[in-house]
Amino acid sequence: MCGMKWVDNIMRNKKTMGLLVALLAVVAVFIVVYVNKAHLDVTASEPSPAEPIKAVTQEPAVGQKVPSKRALPHQQQAGDRTPRQRTGQTETTAGAVAQAPQTSQTEEITEARLKAIEAWEGFIDSVAERTGKPTAEQALAFKAEFAKLDKADQMDGIQTALNLLPEEQFPILYPILFDKTMDPDILDEIFSDGLNHDEDIKVPMMKEIYKDKEHPMYVEAARILDATGELDEEESGVAENE
Repeated sequence: MCGMKWVDNIMRNKKTMGLLVALLAVVAVFIVVYVNKAHLDVTASEPSPAEPIKAVTQEPAVGQKVPSKRALPHQQQAGDRTPRQRTGQTETTAGAVAQAPQTSQTEEITEARLKAIEAWEGFIDSVAERTGKPTAEQALAFKAEFAKLDKADQMDGIQTALNLLPEEQFPILYPILFDKTMDPDILDEIFSDGLNHDEDIKVPMMKEIYKDKEHPMYVEAARILDATGELDEEESGVAENE
């Protein structure tokens, strides 16, 4: 009986040892597999020295707008703005810089105009030094000199004269003022300045204009003369009917 128990214990011990060995083998295999897998993961994560690292680009999702690389107007530095192409301007070749034609914003004054302006200013200086009332010949000569100015310079020219001429020389402007074909703005400039002079100048001036109903300043002259009582009864009635 003892012999049978001893054999039975030996057999149980062998089974236990077999189980332990099998378990240890499984654990060993699991460890080997885990270590090999970890080593492969680390190797795969390291870039190969032979291959350059490429930037990872993200493809936009469907319906998602791709952000533009063009700088917004407020982000551009001075001089970096794209030149605007004018109508009819030919396209430039690739890499060429488009240059818009330079244009002057101020009107170019010709040499002839400059000479006429200088001559007019010198003429006004000489007239301003005269004493006494101007003669009819002097007034006509004044108008002839004024006509030499370019149309674009005549308003400035007449303003220069009004600022520099003494009061007794104002009648020298009459050939210009009484010419209804002149620029209405110039006539208004002279007429308005004449109203600031003495009665012996502005009243005869307005009465002379009142004789011509087609004169651009006729209505204004008639209104002032009627308001100041400078018109006689017959003339006053005509003014009221205007």
